[in-house]
Amino acid sequence: MKLLFILGMSMLLSTRISAEIIEINQISQLDTMVDEFKNTDWLLFDIDYTLTEPTHPALQMNVIKQNKQRFRDELAKFAEEQKELIPLLMVTQSLPQLTDPSIPNLIRRLQERNIPVLGFTAIDTSVIPKIGSIPAWRGRELKRLGISFHSKGSFFPEERIEFTEFPPFRGTFPLYEDGILYSNVTPSKGAVLVAFLNKISQQPSKIILVDDSLDNLQSVDNELKKLGIAFLGIHYKAKIDERQKVTDDEWETVWNKIRERANTCL
Repeated sequence: MKLLFILGMSMLLSTRISAEIIEINQISQLDTMVDEFKNTDWLLFDIDYTLTEPTHPALQMNVIKQNKQRFRDELAKFAEEQKELIPLLMVTQSLPQLTDPSIPNLIRRLQERNIPVLGFTAIDTSVIPKIGSIPAWRGRELKRLGISFHSKGSFFPEERIEFTEFPPFRGTFPLYEDGILYSNVTPSKGAVLVAFLNKISQQPSKIILVDDSLDNLQSVDNELKKLGIAFLGIHYKAKIDERQKVTDDEWETVWNKIRERANTCL
């Protein structure tokens, strides 16, 4: 049975958004699909708010969705030049945790079947106070959580690749390193993925991207159509759990710290 049929027809697992994009609400829903992936497919995982999220409750997506206006009010307190830093400051404010405990085993199963698996994040590739290099921090934290995108015999390059054809963001460029592709905030994920494909001269039969951002999925879909590469977007949209709450003190304390950090990063 074809993967697209399984993903599209199983209403217990997913909701169809378009011909190329479906929706899931738990990463573990992918577990039953692993055997249908082929080693000519690439499976790309967004990281922040897809595979991991901050341990601080006020910065978790479930809580933010329950406090949308409050979150908008916090964003409005930042200067314009600081706003592009907010996602980075949020995910580095507290230790990351897995969004689903099944994730490390899922990635290992894919790698054991020689299916190319790549991390794909929009986050900044710069250096910030107390954290240091973001790619180095990212690698350490994923390893702590049991995730490695750069497994032995990996399909993807060993060497670091910097994409200087894109405009810099805070002095850095989109980057590939240790099995993770960083689109570096301002370029679209679709544009950076195409640059990566061109750089390594590879053309998979299909690319599957799991991402919490519908905009990211659509940007990849649009670019891959130009290349004639089949695409399946999997929109991870976690359900709201209203039992999870945050106190006023927890919320205010963490957002005050993020504003303080924003001032030291510019």
